Amino acid sequence: MGLPLSWQIVFNALLWLGDAGIYRHELVDGEVREVSCRSLDDCFEKGFMTPGMMLHRMWDQRIDAAMQKRKNTLSQANFSSLLVRQRQVRHVLRRMFRVVEDRPAPVTRLVRRYQDESRGVTVLMLLFESWRGEFVPAVVFVPLGLEMQLERRPAVLHLPGHLAGGLRDPDEQKLSLKLAQQGYVVMSFDPISQGERLQYGSKAFDLECRAAKQDPGTDGQMPPCKGDGPPCSEAHNHFGQQLWLLGLGAEELFVRDAQRALDILTDLPFVNASSIGVVGCSGGGTMTAYLGAVDDRVTAAVVACYFSTLGRELEEGTCNYDAEQIIWGMAKHGIDKPDLLRARAPKATAILLTSHDCFPIAGGREGFAEVETAFYAHGDAHNLYASEAAGFHEVTQTGLTAVQQFFEEQLGPHPSWLAPISDPTPLPCKMLWFGQEQLKAGFDGPAVQIPQLLRKLARPKRQALRWKRRGEAVGRGRRWLEALPKVSARTAKVQSYAIEKVSLGGEEPMMVAARTSYFSFGKEDWYILYTDTSCAVTLRLFETPGRPKEDVVVLIFGGATDVNRQLSKQEDLLLSQLQDHGFGAVAICGLCGFGDKFWRDGLWQFAPILLGETHTGFHASEVLHTMSWAFRQLRARQVVLIGYGGAIGAVVHAAVHAPSSDARRLGALVLLWPPSFEEVARAKRHKLPWQMQMHGVLNHYDLPDLLAAIPAKSAAPTLIVEPRGASRASLPRGYAWRMYSLAAKRLRRAGHGLRLLAGRRFSEMRRALEIAIFLKARVAHA
Repeated sequence: MGLPLSWQIVFNALLWLGDAGIYRHELVDGEVREVSCRSLDDCFEKGFMTPGMMLHRMWDQRIDAAMQKRKNTLSQANFSSLLVRQRQVRHVLRRMFRVVEDRPAPVTRLVRRYQDESRGVTVLMLLFESWRGEFVPAVVFVPLGLEMQLERRPAVLHLPGHLAGGLRDPDEQKLSLKLAQQGYVVMSFDPISQGERLQYGSKAFDLECRAAKQDPGTDGQMPPCKGDGPPCSEAHNHFGQQLWLLGLGAEELFVRDAQRALDILTDLPFVNASSIGVVGCSGGGTMTAYLGAVDDRVTAAVVACYFSTLGRELEEGTCNYDAEQIIWGMAKHGIDKPDLLRARAPKATAILLTSHDCFPIAGGREGFAEVETAFYAHGDAHNLYASEAAGFHEVTQTGLTAVQQFFEEQLGPHPSWLAPISDPTPLPCKMLWFGQEQLKAGFDGPAVQIPQLLRKLARPKRQALRWKRRGEAVGRGRRWLEALPKVSARTAKVQSYAIEKVSLGGEEPMMVAARTSYFSFGKEDWYILYTDTSCAVTLRLFETPGRPKEDVVVLIFGGATDVNRQLSKQEDLLLSQLQDHGFGAVAICGLCGFGDKFWRDGLWQFAPILLGETHTGFHASEVLHTMSWAFRQLRARQVVLIGYGGAIGAVVHAAVHAPSSDARRLGALVLLWPPSFEEVARAKRHKLPWQMQMHGVLNHYDLPDLLAAIPAKSAAPTLIVEPRGASRASLPRGYAWRMYSLAAKRLRRAGHGLRLLAGRRFSEMRRALEIAIFLKARVAHA
């Protein structure tokens, strides 16, 4: 494809990082040695894999398999089938984003209007209503003198990235203000939980990033806004996890914001609604790709510092991903990032790539080549552009020039009447500051921010579950609980092979005996139980002398995967008390990826959502494999499951499928500090472990419901220790009992019981003692 000079690939002082990789330093015989590997597969071959890296590699392989299937389909497609795929992808994306068209412009209030002659713009500061009760700070930069001209100018919607200052940030004004000075009407606004658009109150400094004003300097100059608070992904992921539980997604809210802003922009009397551009970098690049894919009003789109491929990002990417960048089932439906631009063909589209971006440039090049074929299917690819420059996660000066020339080519040239610019600097913070009084004034009705919206969205789900529980309690319509084992396996994506294996037996996963140590009280064996090609459960089996064969084995899940670590104080006390109370076989089990302090965060933690799967389902399969190992290798007649932390969801989803024969059965179930998905979904603050994030679970059940759904033949005595609320605070005993009352009733009918230790916090010693006493009384030994 022939490109104008400004669009030719540009490299200025580019540093080649081809030999870079993942490094570690080891102390061997008193010497520090460097061990390096270039990829996750290379690390695996060289034996350098932390627990998190193993889980990362496993999900990477599954994403690769889904993307390879997609590539095979595309490689056999002709132009006609490419056009059909484009329509299909666009339809799927519109459904995923829940796009609504033909709405009137939202309620809007002008807060302030002023002219800045030195910068050549008229500034309109306004508030608009994105959803009922949520008011968004926005700014419109109008080229100075346009209001005196009898013409409609092209407009650009600028979507800010994940910067705390929001629309005020100098790096964001580098796009918005500069484009207005080129003659375009430019609108920008604060994304959710950024700038002045706070959702959790002014004191939530640990959760929300925000803009903060600074005092004038000694020279009297007004400074730009500074960023305050944690990374902006903190709040986005916080409410994103809650929306997933409800079967929704944060991307729906962000796309809605962008569409409402576009409604306002196209409704302005001095804007040519048929000539609209959209631009954004990083998180703004994400939203630009989303909006451009589903909204026909976007004439030209520039996606900066976002475009790549899922495979490259999982293997090489280092970006801090947000929940709105994760679309449930995206990879499952065979959709990759290039499809977001494919959906736009043949409309004008440009991507900006930088050499050292956390979104790999190699993925950007591969994706561009793929999108190019989609444009050629329409006859020509002259509307598809790419610019590369040396730089990091930013819009470089080269990129800025490319953006300006792209919009000049696609939206029209600069007008002749533009006012001269004497001050090229960004607008200072004070001149774009709304203030709390303005944000709260001028609209009818109460504010409906994210916490209130979540409670509103969760209410019908909770009501539906409440009616189902009441029906079960009075003996009506028991099909709901009877169906939950299958429904939960389908929702969490528990492996059917693991379910069959624990009940019927089958080929054992590969197991490696790593070490045996003998002590005065018995012995400790280390095992590595491979449950996937790159994932494994670590087992530390403590056996006391004289343990009867075919006895009870206690499996404890929730600790770190590292096999050579020191036991936590809680694990140590629990092990000691269990052995003192006659349990001769206790295994401390580390599920794949748990407890890794070195390798965490990144796209891989969200990979199951992209595949329409869950960490919970995968780890539940690991729990079932471990139970099968205990039954077959240790000849256990009963297995006791103890779960805490991020493993609780996996343990409960596995317990539903426990075998029920006399030779293999669940001896007891103990849950320490179990949360409730209902409580998490409606809470203002929560601490849900990332291993337990699920999509759409509250359309079907909550965790206490799964305890009630354990079949009567498989049911076992159950102990719930200190059930927690969303923020991990202990629940009052009465409230907790109501939560587990249906499970208690069902277990009682099955001849077992449910004991609830709630209402106060127990010491670690008391907690371990209570668990051991409960198991001693309820579990029959051989």
